[in-house]
Formats: sequence, C-alpha cells, structure tokens
Amino acid sequence: MYIDVIGIGPGNPDYILPIGMKKIYEADVLIGGQRNLEDINVLYKELIYIRNNLQEIINYIQNNYTKKKIAIVVSGDPGFHSMLAYLNKNTKGIDIVVTPGISSFTYFFSRLGMTWDDAILSSVHGEKKDYLQLIENNNKIAFLTDTKCTPKIMAQEMKKKGITHKKIYIGERLSYTNEKIHKLSIEEAAKYETDPLCVVVITNE
Repeated sequence: MYIDVIGIGPGNPDYILPIGMKKIYEADVLIGGQRNLEDINVLYKELIYIRNNLQEIINYIQNNYTKKKIAIVVSGDPGFHSMLAYLNKNTKGIDIVVTPGISSFTYFFSRLGMTWDDAILSSVHGEKKDYLQLIENNNKIAFLTDTKCTPKIMAQEMKKKGITHKKIYIGERLSYTNEKIHKLSIEEAAKYETDPLCVVVITNE
C-alpha cells in the first residue's frame, strides 16, 4: 500500500493534470489546505484539512494507509516547496507515489511569454536567505513570496541596496479569473500593494 501526493497546479482546477484528477477521484481520503480542497470536486470523500496539525495528519496516515486510499493534494508541483519533504521525513516505511502538477513558475513564465531555462528559481516562504544577493548575481530569477516578504518589501530592500536597474514582474491570483500581472520598475514595485501570495520574476531587462 502507498499514499499519493498530487500536485494540483497554480489554483484553477482547469490546470490539474488528468492523471492527478483521476487519482483524486479514486481516493477515499483527501488531505490538503482548505482552499485547495474547495477548488476541486470532493463529494463523498473524507476530508482532512491541513492547519497546525501536521503530527495528527502523520498519525492518521500511519494508522489508515493500509485500509484507505489516501491522497495529499498540494499547490503547484510537489517537488518544489510543498509538503512532500515533510512526508518523506516523517512517514518512514510508507511508499509515496508523486503525481506532478503545473508549478506557479511554469504558469507565470508562460503568461509572460518568457523562457525560464535560464532562470534561477527560489522562494522566500518562511526562510531566511539572502535573496538580494541572488538578485544581484543573476540576470533572471523567480521567487515565491509570502505575507512577511512581499514583492513590495523585496523592492524596498532592493532600493536600499541600490538595485534599481531591474524590472519586476508580479503575478497575483495566478490562473484565477481575478488574476493580475504587472511589469513594474523597482521604484513602482516598492509602493505597490499585492495579494499576500505572489510569484515574482526579476530580470535585467
């Protein structure tokens, strides 16, 4: 027996891969964030919402994975800043089958009509890292932002360090009907209030 970890794309259910949707339909139990589960058809499924209850979820998986088909759904692609790392570390002895999803990066670069084989991919989600050094040292870099390190704060910090020659692309609510995409100067971005969770691409353009 095994558990499934399924990437459900940037948000809009239209971007869930068919194999991911098939596995969701086959599951007895779906585990995921409330917003993620609200966006897909979960009729007749047992639902467990991810909150501040990760140990409870691990205990549930260990006690039930041989009796029920359990699927954990995660935003974007499971291979980049998702719950997969935590599951790999804490479900020893349980096989995990991963189904990829369309990442926010894949989606955003496609909306920009921009290649990303020459981009550095990173995140500021709950992490202390020198993103300014990454920005300084690379021609094209993409970040997932969070509520503590927003595009506005990043741009303000870039201004302080004199990094003002670059352009910043900001993607909000990507794939949803109220999606917003802006190309701004660093000066403009330092004043721009965004949705809490964004994708940004910063280039030398």
